Amino acid sequence: MYKKLFFFLFLLSSCGFKIVTNTNNYKFDDIYISGDKRVNYTLKNKLISSSNPKSINVIKLNIFTNKEKIIKEKNISNKVTKYEIKINAKVDFAFIKNGMKDNLTIVKTGFYDVGTRYSETLNNEKKLTNILIDRLTKEIIKNLNIALNDS
Repeated sequence: MYKKLFFFLFLLSSCGFKIVTNTNNYKFDDIYISGDKRVNYTLKNKLISSSNPKSINVIKLNIFTNKEKIIKEKNISNKVTKYEIKINAKVDFAFIKNGMKDNLTIVKTGFYDVGTRYSETLNNEKKLTNILIDRLTKEIIKNLNIALNDS
């Protein structure tokens, strides 16, 4: 019994399986962001905190963001009950080491309800905006890692 278990574990340990780590092996040389100021501030801070300052893979980023607030639903008395927020980001990146350049466009959308008070509505909008920025950041990081591994 133990011999079979040992043999099985031995086969698994030498099969060549490699665990992919999710560490980011890049650092940013220059991040130029234009567009919506609130989105840009949070996005830039999240991207900088995700980078590895000791990495030899240096990236230049140009990001243009656009945040749209659209009325999604109205009730019978023509009052707004739900808004949609759409954040568009056009990302141009270049790896300094190998000269590879690429771009991508990411769109994240979400809905939030109008509260009974104006402050509730503002809080709902702020929470949704932060969630969308988190999703946007994760998508940018994922695409940078894919591009880095492909090069």
